[in-house]
Amino acid sequence: MMAVDRCVVAGDSSLCAALRQSLGPSGPDLEAARDGESAIRLLSKQGVAGLIVEDQLADMRATEVLKRVRERPETRTKPVILVSGQDDEVDRVLAFELGADDFVAEPYSLRELALRLRAVLRRTRAQAGEQTDRLQLDRLAIDVPAHEVQVDGWVVSLTALEFKLLLDLAQHRGRVRSREKLLDSVWHHPSTLETRTVDTHIKRLREKLGDVGREIETVRGVGYRLK
Repeated sequence: MMAVDRCVVAGDSSLCAALRQSLGPSGPDLEAARDGESAIRLLSKQGVAGLIVEDQLADMRATEVLKRVRERPETRTKPVILVSGQDDEVDRVLAFELGADDFVAEPYSLRELALRLRAVLRRTRAQAGEQTDRLQLDRLAIDVPAHEVQVDGWVVSLTALEFKLLLDLAQHRGRVRSREKLLDSVWHHPSTLETRTVDTHIKRLREKLGDVGREIETVRGVGYRLK
């Protein structure tokens, strides 16, 4: 029998109760957190799979929680969904820049949030099954559990989003990844972000990788490929 996922819901305690009811008995176990510090502490526990965090908490904003989650080795790979009271493009883009796995803006239905949570957990399990612990591509090394990238043995500092983008290209090396596929795989929101978002992040990634960045080829009119 497959183990039941455990997730943390940070914010209004009524959201946790309502979401638990919407998910039903087959859904993940949910644990409420009253503030950001509690949410991060609970997420750090072994066996806790992910986090849903509302925008305004008693002690910090959801983006600050996300930033701290992505900085901690024990939580940086766990999926995080941000729930916001407004659908502001700046907030949405910032959330994905910091490494959010999904962004849900009010008004939304509990059914929609439940489906998004299931989808994120399912995708995370699938990616974990596909990934090896370490990818060595000539001069480029990617340590997946450590979220670390090295070029010629030197550590390259990447944001959570840049790491996910490079990892996607590395896992599909030699194959062209369209901008739409990258938006879907890395940002998970192909319909709400423009394709130039991918171009901007590819440019930054190439710059950080130095001359190894030339291995990321532009396939005109389609997308990108890691040689």
